[in-house]
Amino acid sequence: MHRILLYLILTTISCITIPACRKAIPASGPGLVKSVTIHGDPCVTSYLYDEQGRVATISQCDTVEQYTYAADTIVYTRAVGGSVGYTLIYHLDAQGRATAYRSTVTGGLQTDYTITYDVDGHRIALADIAHADNYTSYTVSAGNNVYDTVASPSGSYAISRTFYTGTSNTLSYENLGKTFLGASSENLKKTETYNGAGGAAYTLQYVYELDYLNGVSSRITKVNDSVIETRTYEYYSEN
Repeated sequence: MHRILLYLILTTISCITIPACRKAIPASGPGLVKSVTIHGDPCVTSYLYDEQGRVATISQCDTVEQYTYAADTIVYTRAVGGSVGYTLIYHLDAQGRATAYRSTVTGGLQTDYTITYDVDGHRIALADIAHADNYTSYTVSAGNNVYDTVASPSGSYAISRTFYTGTSNTLSYENLGKTFLGASSENLKKTETYNGAGGAAYTLQYVYELDYLNGVSSRITKVNDSVIETRTYEYYSEN
């Protein structure tokens, strides 16, 4: 379960910021994401950022995620209905990237991980220190994360991706105030195929609409050309 929660944290693309952090928007594109709405879901996900443009709080109905920063650590907590369910403590290198963290489920499991990056800052490995069979490896090509191999005691699977050429990923860690997680894929995902883990392979297809600053304003997710989800995005720089 702790590995599933981790994957959600690393891949979430929902957020909001405060006016004070507008000076810290990314160098190009629409800037920091303000809100994400999933059609049919009454809970809008919003992010708050600090004055340096770092994510501080993520809220969605009664779920609140908080990030607290120190010189070489970041403490992340996730609470539902006011009760903290788990905590992550990230340890940072000289470039401000998380190279290790401890995951603690309140009153339960505690796991330590290491994170490895390539020379361009893309994550290439995530490993459970105590269990060699619990890891993820990432393959990066032309600035994009094209392939993941995920292994765990309960089974293994792979994720392969294709990307739209000539696009800019405005849902990146930079746009979400999470640069401590390294560099994101440079382009927008086109497809994502899952193989293994005891189930039939399936492919997610992504279609985007862009705003006047070439930021993603909506993303439609399809399986076999059938729409399964639509998300819309707002950015602070557009208010």
